[in-house]
Amino acid sequence: TIVVPGTTTGGDVLGLVTSNGLCASLDVTGAPIVVESSLSIDDNNLNKSLKIYPNPVIDDLILNNLKGINIKSVNLYDVSGRIVKSINLNNNVPNIRINISNLNTGTYFILIDSDMGQLRKQLMKN
Repeated sequence: TIVVPGTTTGGDVLGLVTSNGLCASLDVTGAPIVVESSLSIDDNNLNKSLKIYPNPVIDDLILNNLKGINIKSVNLYDVSGRIVKSINLNNNVPNIRINISNLNTGTYFILIDSDMGQLRKQLMKN
């Protein structure tokens, strides 16, 4: 948990929408921020071992496993952090084709979990 210190200046307002559609706003003086996982930094060893293309992608994303590492899973996240595609593999095949034609145009993040660690990349879907 990270606490953001400070006081409001009259313009710092948090808007809320409840599950039944009601709206509310709050002045914020210190807000805890909880980060469940990071989707930003590439691991150098995996970055050299796995090639992800094309980027931007239209229909099929190719994962080229250059060094035959064991890939446990591949997850795609939208910009809000929601998993939109999840594939459990646990194998070291040289090429994996992932069809994402059903996803909307926009920015996504791919997280590849392997025996060597995790690789995170940003993708554009056209």
